[in-house]
Amino acid sequence: KKSSPAAILRIYASGRSQQLPSCSFSHGPTRASALRGPRCSAMARHSYLLILGALLRAACAFELNLVAEVVGGAAAASWAFTTFQDSQRKQAVSAADAESKERLEERRQRAFIEPRETWRESELKQYDGTDYDGPILLGADGKVFNVWRGRHFYAPGGPYASMAGRDATRQLAKNRLDGDPDYEPDDGAPLNPAERASLALWVASFEGKYDVVGKLVDGD
Repeated sequence: KKSSPAAILRIYASGRSQQLPSCSFSHGPTRASALRGPRCSAMARHSYLLILGALLRAACAFELNLVAEVVGGAAAASWAFTTFQDSQRKQAVSAADAESKERLEERRQRAFIEPRETWRESELKQYDGTDYDGPILLGADGKVFNVWRGRHFYAPGGPYASMAGRDATRQLAKNRLDGDPDYEPDDGAPLNPAERASLALWVASFEGKYDVVGKLVDGD
């Protein structure tokens, strides 16, 4: 038996999941999980055509009560479909968040290094970011930081790679961050007040982002 326009609208307005066409969602590694366009666009067009057809048939038959019912049903169907979409998006985002946290914890464990009381600069060299997922150590103003969270900056090829695996105190103080060979040679003179202030700002920034894993002592 062919469904009446009102019956068709009641199906969509009811919001019963078994009678709503399904949509595919992409649970990608980012938070940009969303409805895949083609299937859901087709579903929306199908719904709108049904509603339009029902309105036209009702209007042609001068069934004013039915027109009102169809309009009300269309509004209810739109609300139900929007609610359905929002629910699915939230589920997709939640799944992506869980996956992201799991990956971050895995990376944190791989990059962990046991803190020590003291480090010498020669001991930092093996942690220069060559192992992209491992610890990356950097010395600054007598402290040793594990900067693995910024590995895209400090690993080989990154803009600050010249500071990884060594004491970067003077580079930071003089803001010679990229290891440009055209810099004037460092004369080794004591840092002036402006350079000390610059170094203090860098160290404060590191302390807010990275783990301190020990003190850096003089000598090899």
